[in-house]
Amino acid sequence: EGKSNPIRLLPRWLDDGAMAMAMTRGKLFTESNGGLGMVARMAMQVGGHSGMLTTGRYCLKPVQSGNRGIREVTFYEQCLHRGDGVEQLQPFLCDYHGVIVLGTNACEQHYLVLDDCTNDMARPCALDIKLGTRTTEPNASLKKQRKQLAKYPPQTELGCRLVGMRVSLPSDISRRWVRRQKFDLQQVVSKPESDLEFDKAWGFTVRDATGIRHGFIEFFGGHSELTNRRLLTREFIRRLRALLDWFEHQDQLEFISSSLLLVYNGTGEALLAPQAVQLKIIDFAHVLAHVRGGAFSDSGYIEGLRIVISLLEDISHARHMEFPIAKPAQAV
Repeated sequence: EGKSNPIRLLPRWLDDGAMAMAMTRGKLFTESNGGLGMVARMAMQVGGHSGMLTTGRYCLKPVQSGNRGIREVTFYEQCLHRGDGVEQLQPFLCDYHGVIVLGTNACEQHYLVLDDCTNDMARPCALDIKLGTRTTEPNASLKKQRKQLAKYPPQTELGCRLVGMRVSLPSDISRRWVRRQKFDLQQVVSKPESDLEFDKAWGFTVRDATGIRHGFIEFFGGHSELTNRRLLTREFIRRLRALLDWFEHQDQLEFISSSLLLVYNGTGEALLAPQAVQLKIIDFAHVLAHVRGGAFSDSGYIEGLRIVISLLEDISHARHMEFPIAKPAQAV
């Protein structure tokens, strides 16, 4: 069994005090900025774990309990210190400023302090994509493996899953748009400012490449807006190719249950600004490190990236797309 499992949890920094270093970093950062300002619940969250907070400029992500939280903190700390190519991921990470503690002694919570990549956007649109063909770590019990696989069987073949998204639309068409696309209004929440939120329940109904392609089209405003936002799709493709290049040449890490976050500013002229696009990878509680000799590549993550790029290229190059938008099949 050991021969078939040439990876293990990130090894070094767990013993070298990654959490202590992170808390020192967070304390110094907070002091140097005179505090982080008012903290509120994050309304922009489109997927992932609950409990995210925001200060406007920074997002505060709860550190998960046990090894999962330590591993994610370790990953961010290693990305700041390692000189073996991992630091090249920095442009694809939200800027990291350490760990802080909020609450009282009876109810303390540790938080990662990260830049909020939607901070400068008036109408941010965001899409969370879970990447990789593997959904559990190699040492997970058979029961857990089956449970995770049952949630979304297509992920083992597709290498990706749409977790959720938020799209800004003109106020006069938002609800008509949802009904026209035949989406379930219980799965698509219309906000007063006409932002549509597609939740996890919706994501689990998108079960093949055609459904994912349709999801991408709707993320860019639907068929009517896609031509105007083609520059956005091409910019995302350019950045995704750069990320794919890193994964195809690295032989150190495997990313399990990590997500890709696509964000753009959905307001008029802002669509053409360079800062209108953000592509980030998030969620590192299940990053594993390759520690033995021999060839290794994160083939599951690479497969997911290739499919995402291929589908975005498809909708970017198509001139007159009239794909019928059928109501997605119900999750099993």
